[in-house]
Amino acid sequence: TTYFTVVSLVIELILGISMALVLNKSFIGRSFVRSIILLPWALPTVVNARMWEWIYAGSSFGALNGLMKVLRIFPADYDKVWLGFDVPLQNIPLIGNFMEWIGASTALNMIILADTWKVTPLVTLLVLAALQTFPDSLYEAAGIDGASSWSQFWNITLPLLRPVLLVVLVLRTMELFRVFDIIYILMQYSIRVVGVYTFETGMKFLHFGKGSALSFLVGLFILGIALIYVRVLYSEEA
Repeated sequence: TTYFTVVSLVIELILGISMALVLNKSFIGRSFVRSIILLPWALPTVVNARMWEWIYAGSSFGALNGLMKVLRIFPADYDKVWLGFDVPLQNIPLIGNFMEWIGASTALNMIILADTWKVTPLVTLLVLAALQTFPDSLYEAAGIDGASSWSQFWNITLPLLRPVLLVVLVLRTMELFRVFDIIYILMQYSIRVVGVYTFETGMKFLHFGKGSALSFLVGLFILGIALIYVRVLYSEEA
C-alpha cells in the first residue's frame, strides 16, 4: 500500500505540474488539447480498469503484447503475463518464489500506470486553474532581474502553488491509500493493499467488526498524513 501510494503520488504530481505548465502557455490548439486531456479522468473507473485489463492481457489478444511484437521487442511466439506470473515457473523451488515476487511487483507497477493515466488529468486541471490566477507582473519583474525559468518556477510558481498542492496531496493520498476498485477488478485478492484487505476481511470472511476497525484506523492514518502535509507546506521555512 505504501509503495503504491508513494510511487503513484510522485508520478502524478510530476506529470500533473509539468502538463499544467505546458497548457498554461499559449499555442495553437490549446483549447482542444485541454479538452482531450480530461477524457481519461472522465472515464468511470470500471471502464478504465477493463480497458487496461485488455491492454495487459497475457495472450496474443493483449494490446501491449501485440505492440511489443510489432516493435520486435518480443518474439512472435511469446506472450508476457503482465498482471501475474508464468504458472509453469511457479512450482520450481526458489525460482518459483522469485517469479511470484517479480510477478506481483510487475502487476502492481502496471496498475500504478493505469491509475496514473486516469488521475493525472485531474491533478493537471487543479494546478492549471491555480496557475491562471498568478499575476504576470511577478514573472515580468523576475525576468527583468535576470531570473531564469527554473528560478522563477522554484521561487515564484512553486510557493504560490502550495494551497492547491495541499489539496492534491490530501485528496490523492486519501484515495490511493484506500484504493480498492481498480486493483480488485484487475487482480481481485492477488494484491493485498489495505483497501482490498479491508474488503476481504469484512465482506468475504464476514468479520464486520475487524473490517470496521481497519477502516477507522486507515482514516486516522490519513488524518495524520494530512496534518504532516500542512505542517511541511506551511512551515516558517517554506
